[in-house]
Amino acid sequence: DHAEEYHGSFDSLLLSHILEHMQLADAVALLLEYLPYLKPQGRIIIITPQEAGYRADKTHVTFVDFPQVDSVFKAIAAQRSEGYSFPFPRLVGHFFKYNEFVSIAEIGC
Repeated sequence: DHAEEYHGSFDSLLLSHILEHMQLADAVALLLEYLPYLKPQGRIIIITPQEAGYRADKTHVTFVDFPQVDSVFKAIAAQRSEGYSFPFPRLVGHFFKYNEFVSIAEIGC
């Protein structure tokens, strides 16, 4: 097992279209497992679908918007430094299934 040699090695951790497939407590556990691999001041990027995208997939179990992501970040002692709707303004997410929430937190700041 070479996991120890990678501790503190990575600038960012990306979870794209993952959190909506689990309960938020499981998302917190997953992030806590991987936090040791981030460098000090590393970033966590979480991307989740907005309403139309959430409704389009029966495997989604939790709608994860900015407040939900903030609760996950708080549970791992991180704070969202940036959040935006992509690729279109937030309102579009109600009917365009590819609109996403993008949330970024920095660790150790």
